[in-house]
Amino acid sequence: MNTTDRNLPLAKILLRQYARQLGLGCVLGLLLCALLTAIWTEQFFLRAIRASSATLANNISDNLANGDVRGMQNLFFNAAREQDLFSATLYDRHGLAILAWANGALVDTEAISDRSLIAKQTLQLNSNHICTVTPVSGQAGLLGNLKVDYNAWPLYWQMLLLLLSNAAAFLLAGCCSVALFFRQQLRTLQPLQLLTQQAQLVLDTGDYSLRVQEAPGFANLGGSFNAIIARMESWENNAHSASQQRRAAEERIHVLDNHDSLTKLPNRHYFHKLITNSIEDALGNHQHLCLMFLDLDHFKLLSERLGYDACDQVLLIVAERCQALLSPGDTLCRVDADEFALVFPQQKNLESVRQLADQILHAMQAPMLLKGGSCQVSASIGIACCPLHALEQRLFLRNADLALQNAKAAGRNTWRLYDPNQTNDPDLSV
Repeated sequence: MNTTDRNLPLAKILLRQYARQLGLGCVLGLLLCALLTAIWTEQFFLRAIRASSATLANNISDNLANGDVRGMQNLFFNAAREQDLFSATLYDRHGLAILAWANGALVDTEAISDRSLIAKQTLQLNSNHICTVTPVSGQAGLLGNLKVDYNAWPLYWQMLLLLLSNAAAFLLAGCCSVALFFRQQLRTLQPLQLLTQQAQLVLDTGDYSLRVQEAPGFANLGGSFNAIIARMESWENNAHSASQQRRAAEERIHVLDNHDSLTKLPNRHYFHKLITNSIEDALGNHQHLCLMFLDLDHFKLLSERLGYDACDQVLLIVAERCQALLSPGDTLCRVDADEFALVFPQQKNLESVRQLADQILHAMQAPMLLKGGSCQVSASIGIACCPLHALEQRLFLRNADLALQNAKAAGRNTWRLYDPNQTNDPDLSV
């Protein structure tokens, strides 16, 4: 198991659950340890005290039967050295104290408070000592009773040590069991962890080509997950393809709506949007805008003589020659069958406008090589400038068209600048 698996959300959940279970188990274990300690104390320690008292009583019986006080005193001293005694008192068969020992020395029986043994108890556990009463018997029967007070603190210390050792052993066993079960369960659930990681990776990267291995013991969970991801990948590919097709169709519609199918130039629809924006820019930025309407001379007669295919070639050549004279920012549009519009923003003076018109007319006069022959065409050009000739789109277009009509009236194959007063053209220099 990888160490990083312990940092996964599932591992953290399992750790919290096992920690709660371990805490509850520790509480129950402490109670069990306390019970076992009490049982052990009853079975071993207190039994050993009874046996010690019985041995001492048995050793005293012969001395008591013979009236050997010195021997009984020696037995008391020896028992005090070997065991942790508070006091020891020997009573005769009538319950009167005949010999007493306390705090390492003999005590006058007249000085002890309980000179007679009233209640005969086998064993009694008090706060700091353990009292035992053991009969002293001989060949003649009951000779007396021996009362011994043992120090209870060794018992408490043994109980505490036993309780701590049992609790430590139980806690260690519990921790080892929890760790073992945790590792085993985490190893069992590792396929689910890998599946969760893979799902999060698919969500973060959007890569639906990712797959997981089969999860053993989870009824084809990996295969089902891979099938779902495969369907999502297929759906995404189809959606992406449909989106591309939709964008391509929208682009084609946009091109068809705004461009001429023959020359691929912007059409009348695009021209009107362009001229609206160009006029706003020219007025807002205090610039000068020039518009030229170019109309091919006698194009109808040319169409009847050469045919539609040849006329299409002528229109393509005209568009190519005009575009060759444009600068960046200038626009050529086809606004009618044989009429073109040239938009020139940011013109400084009329001299540059005149030069452009002369260049366009000169380019039109060059022979055009067509399939099966050649021809020569001419054009008429009408020119209007904003804001010199108009500030409003409708009037601006009207003035450019009037200038085109004046050029045709002047004999065609020429250009005319709009001038309502027929005076010298003023300079547009700013």
